[in-house]
Amino acid sequence: LAVLTGARVLNGEYRLAPEHPFPAAVDDVVHTYRWLTERVDPTRVAVSGESAGASLTLALLVHARDEGAVLPRCAYLLSPAPDMSESWSLARSRVWRDPWISVPMVDSVRRDYLGANQHLVVHPLVSPVFAELQGLPSMLVQVGELEPFRDSILRFVGKARRSGVDVTLDE
Repeated sequence: LAVLTGARVLNGEYRLAPEHPFPAAVDDVVHTYRWLTERVDPTRVAVSGESAGASLTLALLVHARDEGAVLPRCAYLLSPAPDMSESWSLARSRVWRDPWISVPMVDSVRRDYLGANQHLVVHPLVSPVFAELQGLPSMLVQVGELEPFRDSILRFVGKARRSGVDVTLDE
């Protein structure tokens, strides 16, 4: 992305589960965004992530909006997982067509990510499909046709659009 856009890139790191369960990773991306926006005008910032990074990007946007922070200009989300609850895939038959992601794997990731706080699975920073989405910046969301999270991504995009968010979906 840096080469294609000619933009400068800050690649933030975040603590990983299971050693550091929720909200550690969200806290880390929020801290990184605060650090960056103390140095750069947020309206000149785009945030992006792939897979877990895309989900953390969504959590960052919701958190920053709720704290009254100036939001980035836009977001690029490649294959986020906007719903970690049991409804993450309403078409579970699609899961078995993905060579990388299986239902047991998603269940394991969810258990590791939430640790002792499994009840937080529908928390807006864990499953942004359950968040209020008004006021979020423009987004480009990309999803593959056979991705297991496709259904929850489409639900998220639909909710975001109904909430007034400018979302471009590339499937």
